[in-house]
Amino acid sequence: ANALGPALLAKLCAEAGIPLIQISTDYVYDGLKGAPYLESDLANPLGAYGRTKLAGEWAALAGNPMTSVLRTAWVFSPVGKNFVRTMLAVGATRPELRVVADQHGHPTAAPDLADAIAGVLARIRQTGWRPEYRGVFHARAEQSTHWHGFAEAIFAGAAAYGGPQPKVLPIATHEYPVKAVRPADGRMDGTKLAQTFGVTLPNWQAGLARVLKALHAGG
Repeated sequence: ANALGPALLAKLCAEAGIPLIQISTDYVYDGLKGAPYLESDLANPLGAYGRTKLAGEWAALAGNPMTSVLRTAWVFSPVGKNFVRTMLAVGATRPELRVVADQHGHPTAAPDLADAIAGVLARIRQTGWRPEYRGVFHARAEQSTHWHGFAEAIFAGAAAYGGPQPKVLPIATHEYPVKAVRPADGRMDGTKLAQTFGVTLPNWQAGLARVLKALHAGG
């Protein structure tokens, strides 16, 4: 799905003469830079997910000359399985949670990402395809945080809707072992997307407020 899917889709788009927007991830980076990544930085994924997503980027770009790859991060939404919904569900059953505080990234609201994709498509439709549209771009929320800070913000925002208020304790990655290795610092610079397409995403706090509002409205 992550590699062969984009390859097939790129082929079909190329045959139809239409652009392809391929969604990728900050997991293509190893998190060792110590500063926000630029699109020109070397990708070095740590796990199978990052490797297959990077292969999907290559396949899409090779299969269709009119391809824009958007790398995003930590996507959350009012629906489906994601960190915000998990925190609210678990927080409603436990008085205390332990959340990793040494992994940094950009929590990105799915509705904000969708708006950004629509903005990219609107620019392509307005100008027609241009050579500078081909390549990799970072489409992530402005500002960054760690999972613990994100969790605290979730419960602070949920308080206005009567949401759970557990105590959130910071822990290190090694205290919460998982099968998939994640980059410790996946921060990404978003300048190229703004300069090329005139598109920026709101900060993650605004995205969180938008999603919490939608969750409350949905009951």
